[in-house]
Amino acid sequence: MNTIERKIIRQCLADLIDAGYTISVDNRSGSMADDDYLILRSRDLKAIMAVLGSMDEDVLHVSNPAASPSYSFVHLVYNGDETVICDHGVSLEPVLTRTTALAQRLAG
Repeated sequence: MNTIERKIIRQCLADLIDAGYTISVDNRSGSMADDDYLILRSRDLKAIMAVLGSMDEDVLHVSNPAASPSYSFVHLVYNGDETVICDHGVSLEPVLTRTTALAQRLAG
């Protein structure tokens, strides 16, 4: 994970946490069992950042009982530029406006 990706991901996590989401990081094993996550239902930005980037991609499973829908995702692919967020649930668009603006600024 490079500096640009780190800045964008940090903003994404901050936006999600500020909006009341908890974040689980999938280790991409294909199973949805709780013990297959690198971190489970966390709101600790530093702890989440620490487990990201060890593979080519990560999936953030996010949940917020107050949101509709209460569950969504952010798919991260580490490719060295501002497109690190390659997909996310449509319901997160309003939550990730600061993240999107940062990625656009960093794209130049």
